[in-house]
Amino acid sequence: MRSSTFAAFVAVAQGVTPTQKVIQLLQDMMAKGKEEMRAEEVKFSAFVQWCDNTKASKSEAIQREADAIASLESEVDKLQADCAQLSRQISSLDEAVEQHKTDAKAATEVRGKEAADFQATYQDYTETLDSLDGAIATMKSGTVDGFNFLQLSRSKIMPADVMRVIASFAQSGDEVAEAAAPEAHYNSHLGGIIDMLKELKAKFKSERTELEKEELTRKHEFEMMTSALHDEAVNDSKTSGRKTATRAKKEKRIAEAGGELAEEQDDMSADKKYLADLEAECAAKTSDFDSRQQLRTEELAAIGKAVDILDSDSVSQAAEQHLPGMLQKGTAFLSLRASAKAPTMDKVAAYLQEAAERTGSQELQTAANSAESAPFEKVKKMITEMIVKLKEEANEEAEHSAWCDTELTTNKQTRSDKSSEIEELNSDIEGLQASNSKLSIEVSELQVDIQNLESERSRASEDRTAEKAKKSSYYFGCKRSAGCCQQRPCSTQGIL
Repeated sequence: MRSSTFAAFVAVAQGVTPTQKVIQLLQDMMAKGKEEMRAEEVKFSAFVQWCDNTKASKSEAIQREADAIASLESEVDKLQADCAQLSRQISSLDEAVEQHKTDAKAATEVRGKEAADFQATYQDYTETLDSLDGAIATMKSGTVDGFNFLQLSRSKIMPADVMRVIASFAQSGDEVAEAAAPEAHYNSHLGGIIDMLKELKAKFKSERTELEKEELTRKHEFEMMTSALHDEAVNDSKTSGRKTATRAKKEKRIAEAGGELAEEQDDMSADKKYLADLEAECAAKTSDFDSRQQLRTEELAAIGKAVDILDSDSVSQAAEQHLPGMLQKGTAFLSLRASAKAPTMDKVAAYLQEAAERTGSQELQTAANSAESAPFEKVKKMITEMIVKLKEEANEEAEHSAWCDTELTTNKQTRSDKSSEIEELNSDIEGLQASNSKLSIEVSELQVDIQNLESERSRASEDRTAEKAKKSSYYFGCKRSAGCCQQRPCSTQGIL
């Protein structure tokens, strides 16, 4: 206390009163507080800019990921639809291949039966012609002795009425020989029978020749039909193989797209979480900054009001009136200072107490308490504590600034990395666009080839239809004829 009194005497001697010293301290504290407020505003502005930039970058990344996810989902849906369509086409082609094989097998069976029927009929014609040659030679000799008419009776192509005439003639020849009847009548009948057999021989030769021609025609038609069925089966099998390979590629791409889709979804979830955390952090720091700024503004307003009170005319007049006399009164200075300045300090204390209650500031509450108990020493102590507190806050702000600098550096590096990725992706896009152009040209060429193949297939189908119509007319003609088809089946099953 003695040192404070001595300092007061020195201050008065130098022309600076304790009141002016307190005012100067409060003004310095206000200036420092305003400077720190401005510095904090600058730092917070940089932090807000970083928040806005980071949120915009993350929002763009999330939008790109959402677009990529939508594109991949659309691609997967299309690929799955294509695979389903290819599966149906492959199944249809496989069924067609099996049907071609079944038709070829059925045609082969029918052809085998036709060949067997031809061989049997051809052999019957040959044997009958041989028998007719023998019968004619025998009859030309003038007798029927020694000729076996049983072989002719077994022929399936000999008319029944002819066989009855021959049998009757053979019987009459035996009777003539036994009864020694005149031979003139017998010889006249023999000449007529020989002529009839010659006509039958010529007819059977013509029919056998026609049978051979028909057999050759049926054989040729069978070979053409089996060849066409084989070609169609091979073509359908190749088409099925190509479509199977295409389906395998699409299924592989579905698996790859599924992996890319899962990766994009994970990235988007991570970016959304980071954005939500960033928004919460930025909002919290903004709220803290607003609270600190409001509190500092109210503290500076209270300090400014206290300065106005201490700098008022009543306080200045009291100091000028009483402080010079204290140089002579010595130890009475303390009681005189207290009595002279008590009303003014009461005002200061009351105002500081009101400001503390209004703002909730602990520093203003401490200043008000100090003003009530010890107007100068405790106020000085309070100001010192406030300065320490402000320094601590400055240190906190410096740490926050360092954190902001670190985040800004990290964000800058992230932007640099993303820019590199964008450049790589742009390069990939250009390469894919070039590949797409090349593939488009190839697709156009393949479409031309497909059109040519479709034209060839249409011509082949028309040829096959014509062949089927020809075979149908043949089989229907066979059914209507009264010749060979009565002895062998005319089946069209498995061919038409």
